[in-house]
Amino acid sequence: MSSTLNSRQITGTTSHSIDIRDRALHLVDLENLAGGPGQECFVYRDIWDDYTYSAGLNEQDHVEIATCGLVMAEAAFSLPTRYPKHCANGADGAENLLLGIVGPEFVARRYEWLVIGSGDHAFVPYALEAQRLGAKVRIVSASGSRSAEFSGNGFAIRDLVSRPAASNLALIA
Repeated sequence: MSSTLNSRQITGTTSHSIDIRDRALHLVDLENLAGGPGQECFVYRDIWDDYTYSAGLNEQDHVEIATCGLVMAEAAFSLPTRYPKHCANGADGAENLLLGIVGPEFVARRYEWLVIGSGDHAFVPYALEAQRLGAKVRIVSASGSRSAEFSGNGFAIRDLVSRPAASNLALIA
């Protein structure tokens, strides 16, 4: 494959190019999107559906979901099984776990997009570094819960919105 604007060179034991067009890594803090713990399991499923719609989740995307144990106990069985789910308790537990999965350098080499499902300010330095290294960054968060630190950095910003009812009917069929 010839090198293009949308391909990046991967080096290791062998050198080759991979096509990264439209591939995204989603780092999703479910508790942040839900506005905190204490929801019923079906609420987390609805939030997940809203996230996939708002974020533009594609089949080729990679997804990592993290939250505290209380939320995971309610949400785990209502979320798709194909995506890894992580549990971390304590202050900023989910954020720190997600930020430690892969570094911004890896994101910039392997994905066109970094999509952060959270409005927490803890993600800002990570997002800025991934952007500096060449990844596009999209922030998806609930209205009114996005840190002001995300503003003015050239990130694509999307509010978490409900999936239209017709789309929900298609999922059931």
